[in-house]
Amino acid sequence: MRHVGLLGLVLVVAWCLAPVAVAAEASGSITVGGDTVKPTSAVAMWNESTAFINKGAKILQIYMAPSPIITEGLDQALDPDESLRDGIPGDFVILTLDDKGAFSMIYAYIDDGAKNYGFNEGTVELEKMGPDVVSGWVSSGGKKSLGDTPISFDLRFSAAILPPPPKGTDLGKDGGTPGAAYLAYVEALRNGDYATLLKHANSAYAEELAGTPEEYRQYTLDTAKESAPQEMAVTGGQLFDGYAFLTVAGKDWTGDKVEGKVKMVLDGDTWRYATEDLETVW
Repeated sequence: MRHVGLLGLVLVVAWCLAPVAVAAEASGSITVGGDTVKPTSAVAMWNESTAFINKGAKILQIYMAPSPIITEGLDQALDPDESLRDGIPGDFVILTLDDKGAFSMIYAYIDDGAKNYGFNEGTVELEKMGPDVVSGWVSSGGKKSLGDTPISFDLRFSAAILPPPPKGTDLGKDGGTPGAAYLAYVEALRNGDYATLLKHANSAYAEELAGTPEEYRQYTLDTAKESAPQEMAVTGGQLFDGYAFLTVAGKDWTGDKVEGKVKMVLDGDTWRYATEDLETVW
């Protein structure tokens, strides 16, 4: 998983995406320091900001890259924004607009050196904004400065706006059967419960555990114990076709408070842990 840090930009996505490959286009370039990105493809989605000054505000993000942008599978991703970024090979640019279409931020990721740049000045001229397409032009208005780093950009874009997420069935505050399976999985991690881990763990981990020679099995289980959450509770959930999203809160292996989402998948008639997106609560 590629992790990126922003200068002046904090984005958390609350929407899921439809599993489609989107044909759209971008042109022009952005230059930051000695690096230049020339996008050719683009896609957009509505998100929610968690920045302190406009937390919860509706924002439109336009992703641009020199490579094709594929959205397949993002409808089942816990964090569509991160999944979309991880699926772009190499450099990319994200233009963020507010719900009225005004410029908010432009962000560039340079794959060589994993460099991140966020810049909050620019001019946008929109030709169209919604409901399905956003198109227009964004410019820095010449060479600007990002600290000691020069930045300039002039980009055109025409991007499909991805549809809203599918709606699941409310599982209630305890998360229903998927919630119970998740709690059983967490308890099995803490207790080194081999049989329960085989039943509820991620399928790849369960397969690896099952193939571990018996003489090394206890070492593997003890290692799992060391990284197991100290506490975890399910606070709600949504059921979809073959998978579920749970909201959870508790304490990680260090005792720090965490909260976020967990994905469970249905394997036959058994719910298995798939992945999680947790954040430390300070």
